[in-house]
Formats: sequence, C-alpha cells, structure tokens
Amino acid sequence: MEALQRGDAANIDKACCQAQHAGLGKARIDAARRQLDRMQSQQAGSKNAVVHQIEAALLVGSTESHNKLAQLLARVLIQHNLGPALPRLLELLNKQGSVFNAPHSRTYSLKSSADYGLRGGKPYYKPCGWLRFAVNVGDFHLFKDWCVAYHGTASSKLIPILLKGLRRPGEDGVDISHGQAYSKTRKTIYLSPSIEYAAFPVYANMFPLDEKNHWAQLVLQCRVRPGAFQEMRGSLGNKYWPKHVRFDPNFESVSGLEWLLESPDDIAVVGLMMREFGPKADAAVHGELVRKVCEGAQGPEFEWTRLRAAEYE
Repeated sequence: MEALQRGDAANIDKACCQAQHAGLGKARIDAARRQLDRMQSQQAGSKNAVVHQIEAALLVGSTESHNKLAQLLARVLIQHNLGPALPRLLELLNKQGSVFNAPHSRTYSLKSSADYGLRGGKPYYKPCGWLRFAVNVGDFHLFKDWCVAYHGTASSKLIPILLKGLRRPGEDGVDISHGQAYSKTRKTIYLSPSIEYAAFPVYANMFPLDEKNHWAQLVLQCRVRPGAFQEMRGSLGNKYWPKHVRFDPNFESVSGLEWLLESPDDIAVVGLMMREFGPKADAAVHGELVRKVCEGAQGPEFEWTRLRAAEYE
C-alpha cells in the first residue's frame, strides 16, 4: 500500500496485489489508484508545459532547419531532471543569440559531398547524415581558421555543457566517463576529426525519444586551436570494432583519430550535432541504415554497431 501512497507507478500492480492479500478493501485500493492517476496526469501536464517553454525559447529567430532541431532538443532536455537549472537554461535560451545561432543551423543529408577541404591545416569532412544546431560563439571569425573536431557526449551532460561549456574531467564536477588513454594528467579532453569515431556509442550514448523504438545521440562540433592538441591513434580496440573494417569511410585508418587537449581555452563548441535512429528517423537526412536499428537483445547501440560494421565491410 505504501507504493500506492507514494504514487509509485512502476510497482502499482504489485502494490495492489499486496494490498488485496493484506485484506484491504477494493474501495480503498480503487481510491489509491484514482489518486495515482491524478498525480500522473499533473506530472504529465507539468512536463508538457516545460517542453513548450523550452521549445518556444529555442524557436526564437528560427529557420526551417532549426525548427525540427528545436522540437527534438526540447524533448531531449526534458528527459532529465532540470531542477534549479531550468530557470537559468530558459533565461539563456530566451535571450536571443546567447546560446544558439538559428540562421546557421543546418541539415547535412547523405546526398551532400563530404570532402570540404582544410580547416586549420587539417581535413574537414561535412557531417553528412546529421542535424546541426549552431551554437553562438560571438565573433566566429576568431575561430574560422581553427581545425574542426568532434566530442561525443551523453544526453545527461548536455545541460551542464550548455550552461558552463566543455570542461576538463575532474573540474566543476565533471566526471571521467571513459579511460584516459595516452593522458599524462588524467584531465585530458578528447576530440576526434571523425564524427563517426566521436559518435561511437561508447562516447555518445543513444537515448530514447518519446516514442518507442526511436532514439537519438548527440555530438559536439568544435573548433580547435591549431597546434594545441596531440594526435594519437584511436584507442577503442577490436573489442568494439572489427580491425579490418574502416571506422570512417573518410579516414583510411584510426591513426590520428584521437586529439588530446589540456585547456578548454583551445576549444570552441560551435555546433550541437544530432542523429536519429529507428523506423521514425528521417531517411532523407540520416539514410536508411539508421531506420533498421531496433532494441534487439543487447540494446540499440549494439544493433547500430553491428549494422555499421556490416555496411562498411
């Protein structure tokens, strides 16, 4: 009965069975159920109100490409307990130009040509198959000659990054999510010139959107000061990817796919990249392969890795 009184929806049926075995009357159980229904309805209404607030803020000065991203991002943000961060987040989002730069949001379909020359002396390949939410960095000309790289992140880390920027592990409560391969300080920030490497599920988790069998993942697009990073071989290993298969069609090997930086001042986050998975993903943007991803026995991350490896082999 305690679960009923707490509004514990996950254990509602179990709690009712326990209440019946305890000899509690049907009327009392039905009353508890009705109370739970009211609580859940209020919670859903509150959640939807916050979604609309965030979405409205994101749509300020929007373009067609930005609109879809705004709707998706609002659903991503609300999945996490915003708590005291919500007022600050809404304040930033409502202040036009403070977080996102709507006119520069982009849809990079798979039909686009990937090779786009050099940036900061390093190859830049368009992130085809991704949606880009442009992040405002003030005077972009300060970074236009910097290299382009990517940083995979968990959806739960997005709000702290939006509020505080990309920080070193161990600073400002930032935890070490992955092994610090090659690092001498244990506070190294890792990026990659390959969005596919940065988006590997070990680095960029796949999280559910509202509908069943519909997921997304996030990657930060960054500009990196030339000469400020150490280039190292990809350290994922054969545990996650077949050795004989290219990790990214744009790169011949994993050599130089990890860039190690020690100072956040050498990194400017210029875009929030998003990719969808499952039957509801937009094939015109993300391609047909992502639409084949399902829950599977080991989760959508495993299914996506298996599909990609088979596609590239």
